[in-house]
Amino acid sequence: MSMLATGKMMAGAKIIPEPVSWAQIKSVFERTAPLVRQAYDRLGEKPGLPEFQSVKAGDLRGLPSWEMRRWKDRV
Repeated sequence: MSMLATGKMMAGAKIIPEPVSWAQIKSVFERTAPLVRQAYDRLGEKPGLPEFQSVKAGDLRGLPSWEMRRWKDRV
C-alpha cells in the first residue's frame, strides 16, 4: 500500500512519469516469492503462518509473498 501511495506522490511531483501500478509491484514480489518460501521452509516455518496476519501485532501484516494469488488487488 505504501508503495502505491509513494508512487502517486512521486508522479505528482514529476519525479517519475506516472504512478506505480499494483501489477508492477506484484511483479517484483513474483520474482522473489519462490526463494522466500524456500528460505521460510528451510528455517523451520517460523513464524507460523497465522502470525503473518495477526491483528495483535503493532505493524501491518498480511499474506506472505508466496500467497500473492490471494492478495487483494489495490489501486
